[in-house]
Amino acid sequence: MILLDAKPLHRLLQPLIEQMTYVPSLIHAVLHDNIEGSVWVNDNLNPTTAVIGTKSGLFAVLGNAADHHVYAWLNSLYTYRYRDSNKRFSVFVSSPEWERVLTDMMGDNGERHRRASYVLRHKLDSFPPAYVEAGFGLKRITPETIQESLMFKAAYYEEYWGSVTRFLRKGFGYVITYEERIVCECTAIFLGHPYVEVDIATHPEFRGLGLGRIAAAAFIQHSWRQGLMPRWECNIDNKSSMRLAEKLSFSHANAYTVITKVSS
Repeated sequence: MILLDAKPLHRLLQPLIEQMTYVPSLIHAVLHDNIEGSVWVNDNLNPTTAVIGTKSGLFAVLGNAADHHVYAWLNSLYTYRYRDSNKRFSVFVSSPEWERVLTDMMGDNGERHRRASYVLRHKLDSFPPAYVEAGFGLKRITPETIQESLMFKAAYYEEYWGSVTRFLRKGFGYVITYEERIVCECTAIFLGHPYVEVDIATHPEFRGLGLGRIAAAAFIQHSWRQGLMPRWECNIDNKSSMRLAEKLSFSHANAYTVITKVSS
């Protein structure tokens, strides 16, 4: 496999991307250089297969799953760098053929997760004045809010963005506070035009108050100002997350599979 510079590769990989019924936000994020990643192809002029990966062990596979040379390369990468280590290894699968290949390659060490992808169809309301009167506040994620966060700490941004600095430069998010305490957060886990993928969490003591919807509304309005379409993703057995997505006016758009190495 040939390692390429990720920055100018949209045109090169476009034929492979167009074959996919679902394109993970991870792919857009790496190809737009919003998160640090690597791109490997089987041919640097006319690739029929590509693998996109990040330092945190997230990968996506595109194109022809029957290429034996690619299988041997991917198997070697998995076996010698990930299989017997504590490192994360998760692959976003683009087709049933790739799902079979990876399931065979990882054997009992691989777990199959079916996930649902939602896109936003309707606008949400702004921050209600009644919440301000009750002591709640809304503000952008900053270095200070990340330090104070109970849910999306610096380690989160280091895992998905490479660093807090990179997130603050290229990403965005919002927090809701109550008496200066962060009680709800909505942030970007992946961002690459045309999509930004939502990650949201509310402190257990403050659930059921509609704070997630309000934080999401601010996040979504910011997304649209940037020309981005928000996405919501979760495992299909996470019924509470799916219900929240629907409450937030997201509509189910697709389903896909992630194959993840079982933790050592």
